[in-house]
Amino acid sequence: MLLSNSAVRSRYGITVVAIKRPGAGFTYATPETVVEADDTIVAGRTRVTERFSELQ
Repeated sequence: MLLSNSAVRSRYGITVVAIKRPGAGFTYATPETVVEADDTIVAGRTRVTERFSELQ
């Protein structure tokens, strides 16, 4: 599903800032990001998320 079509911000009040795919590192999410079933979605404030993504 295309992140821009998911309406997670309007439905749940969250902003997806990063995606982690199995076996890969974190990548910043954009409206054009395609979310796949096995992806881990990271939502929150950018600074906190960036620190979290460095833990891998």
